[in-house]
Amino acid sequence: MSGMPRVSVIVVSHGRPALLLRCLQSLRYQYFENFEIVVVADRAGAAAIRASRFRAYVKLSQFEDQNISQARNLGLACAAGELVAFIDDDAAAEPTWLGHLVAAFEEPGVGSATGFVLGRNGISFQWKARTISARAEHADILVPENRTTFHAPPNEGGAVKVEGTNCAFRRAALDRIGGFDSAIRFYLDESDISLRLAASGYATAVVPMAQVHHGFAASARRTWNRAPRSLFEIGASLAVFLGKHGNAHLIAERVSAERYGQRVRLLRHMQLGTLTPGDVPRLLRSFDQGVAAGRGRTSVVEKIPSARDFRRCPTIAKPGGTKLLAGYRWQKRRLLRKSIAVASDGTVVTVFLASLFPFRHKVQFLAEGVWLHSGGLMGRSRRDRSSPRCLKPLRRLEWENARLRGIRDLLPAKAED
Repeated sequence: MSGMPRVSVIVVSHGRPALLLRCLQSLRYQYFENFEIVVVADRAGAAAIRASRFRAYVKLSQFEDQNISQARNLGLACAAGELVAFIDDDAAAEPTWLGHLVAAFEEPGVGSATGFVLGRNGISFQWKARTISARAEHADILVPENRTTFHAPPNEGGAVKVEGTNCAFRRAALDRIGGFDSAIRFYLDESDISLRLAASGYATAVVPMAQVHHGFAASARRTWNRAPRSLFEIGASLAVFLGKHGNAHLIAERVSAERYGQRVRLLRHMQLGTLTPGDVPRLLRSFDQGVAAGRGRTSVVEKIPSARDFRRCPTIAKPGGTKLLAGYRWQKRRLLRKSIAVASDGTVVTVFLASLFPFRHKVQFLAEGVWLHSGGLMGRSRRDRSSPRCLKPLRRLEWENARLRGIRDLLPAKAED
């Protein structure tokens, strides 16, 4: 382990203890070994950790407020790594995630790194690479999807944006600019950090091979189907962000544009039946109230002292790739029982359950440490690509293996019927 940087992985959790434990389980199967886990969780999450195997090595800080920036600062205060990484409690990391992120910091000018984020089906991407402007406007950028690229701060302002559920920072860079702005309690918190790092001259690495699966689970701010419960903190954080980074005469225009975008979003939910007509004006009022509150908030950024004790997480993943199991859907019980037994000794297991029907594919990480792929033998794995013509599970698994090369280090010779 000599020469490996020490990394602190920070997870903030509120109201999702079961998902938190699943996220931590995915970290136990990381191939990169020299890291610790810091969890900042509410009462339910803290209780779940204390009652689990993770209590022995997780650094735990209990925090009840729904202020993700302040929670992240608490995590930084517990962290002892030269690098700090963040992942959400409703996400699961691929086994190569941390190793790919850490490798980006071999370039001395890099202050932050971010990877690709997969959505609920484990196939489609929520986010790849984006920029953020001082007006809080996002724009997609095209990058090669098989290698890391490095992006110097643009001369005209703005920055390459790190994704909060899949990012890492050089601790010295955060010490230089201060921690997260606790006035930005939710939404644009990582965008603010991205702009401040760029203004200090740090480059950002985009690492497509560093991938996490993000479920967008229900929370106090949204339902399971992503319908918002309140827009207050979105409005408030937007007002704080624009007050820090935007030109004063453009703030009203940008707030108006954001409000329009939120209205379109709400109407789309209403059409889908996930919101009622009465919800739309109520939620827009909460946005307006949030903007008014945010204009009265004072930005709070301060240097966060780091911890001295580094508590390495005892990862159980065995190097050299994963065990592959393949079969039909009616064999699910037997295959899962076998895969869970194999995973218990640290082997990363991928199971492919095939259907004879052309169902689209989905991928999920199970709390027992198993990656479950399911779908039709000729179903699509990528929505933007045609599906292969396979008639046997093993042939389809070989195709999936090629698709995931470098992400999960699959070994095609290990596939079994």
